[in-house]
Amino acid sequence: MPGDELTAEWVEMKSDYNQRISGEHHGKTIMLYVHGGAYFFGSVNEHRYQLQKHARKLKARVLAPNYRLAPQYPFPCGLQDCLAIYMYLLTIQDASSIILAGDSAGGGMILSILVILRDQGVSLPAGAILISPWVDLTHSFPSVAQDNPYDYIPSHGFLHKPSISWPPPSSDEVLAIEDAIGRTLMDKSSLPKYKETGPKPVVIVDGEPMEIKDQIHMYATNEMLHHPLISPVFQPSLGGLPPLMILTGGGEVLRDEQIYIAHKAANPTKYPTGPDFFEDSEQYRLKELTNRWAPTKVQLQVWSDLCHVAPTLSFTLPAKYMFRSMAQFGTWAITQAQQENIDNLDSHDESYTASFIGNAGDPLPRFRNNMIRERVDHHGKITSLEPESEIAACKLHFSKIGVVNAEMVVKWLTAKLENDKKFATLSKKIQKQRIKEYS
Repeated sequence: MPGDELTAEWVEMKSDYNQRISGEHHGKTIMLYVHGGAYFFGSVNEHRYQLQKHARKLKARVLAPNYRLAPQYPFPCGLQDCLAIYMYLLTIQDASSIILAGDSAGGGMILSILVILRDQGVSLPAGAILISPWVDLTHSFPSVAQDNPYDYIPSHGFLHKPSISWPPPSSDEVLAIEDAIGRTLMDKSSLPKYKETGPKPVVIVDGEPMEIKDQIHMYATNEMLHHPLISPVFQPSLGGLPPLMILTGGGEVLRDEQIYIAHKAANPTKYPTGPDFFEDSEQYRLKELTNRWAPTKVQLQVWSDLCHVAPTLSFTLPAKYMFRSMAQFGTWAITQAQQENIDNLDSHDESYTASFIGNAGDPLPRFRNNMIRERVDHHGKITSLEPESEIAACKLHFSKIGVVNAEMVVKWLTAKLENDKKFATLSKKIQKQRIKEYS
């Protein structure tokens, strides 16, 4: 609620806490963890066991913010909350001993926080771990429309029982309310002029253009889904960031955008943002923005056949190996940040390659062209990821990114039609309530 304090919860293993307060070890490492939940659900309570696992494996204190959630608090509320928590950490901790981490929406938010810190010249953390990050809210990559039997996310996306809070009235429903009360709901002439970030979502279905009038996501309006702090895939460059670890479920709906974002960060000039999202007067800056930052070091792990945010299923064997791998990367990132030799990693320890998931303190395989590209099976065995030329996400032209996937929309609209029939009576009651309140 307005006026409430922003809170966060510390998670630390009791044995590490006792050693820290007794001075047996410095206990400096801190992980700032942002939970997922599509920006409208999820909590620290829900993620507590995962936070405990991270704290134990990394021998760190984990700080998890209770950030504000949509629809009551849409973009940029949650982003501002998590950014504020990081700024607080900088008052008590050196950035080189901080690791950022997040899953799904939390992973996307972490990426946006890093870009803000980079652009504003604020000290960057030692590294970041992105678990199945959600980075394209326009759903433009091929995997979102494919059959994904290994994932638990519905193939048509999320649908909800209607309430006064969600969904907001569509443009047609707003007109119906205005007709009923005999006036407009808002005098837009008094509002300041602004440029919409992106076009209204329009898809071609059976050869005909169709505008999506219903709001798709609780976090942001349809016109804002191309905003680069909402969908980081539209950032001109993801270079200049601290080392990233990106874990992707090979069977999840969002895998393509995660694989793409990893390659975009490691090779910004090869994966540029399309000029359609910039005004003509700004397009001359697009190349300069793309080339400004050096490539980011990225460790990409694609876990064969796993679902979205697989570490949530912490009782499974693959999740055990994922926690080990994240601790290995986190320990490495902290060490490298404090030694300040990140730029030489491509030539570091060239003889070392990994065939199995390591533990905290083990060396990482060497980076090749700013990346460690790995495919991992259920038993933690590592093989090389397929070449970029064989990966659908890497072959998608930038002009297609941000264009809503028509197959996905058809699935969503078909499911929505059934949902609307199911709750038709309730929807009418809500519409009457809105008319009464506006009268």
